[in-house]
Amino acid sequence: MWQKSALTTVSILCRNRPFIVARDITLISQQQNATGQALRSAR
Repeated sequence: MWQKSALTTVSILCRNRPFIVARDITLISQQQNATGQALRSAR
């Protein structure tokens, strides 16, 4: 039971991987921009 649901989850993740990666890259770049702005304004 658990193995079947885990396999289903893995297959869904693999299918949605490009979207997830793109979203992660967007979030990371936004965080880096916010961090850079905070560092610049702190100086």
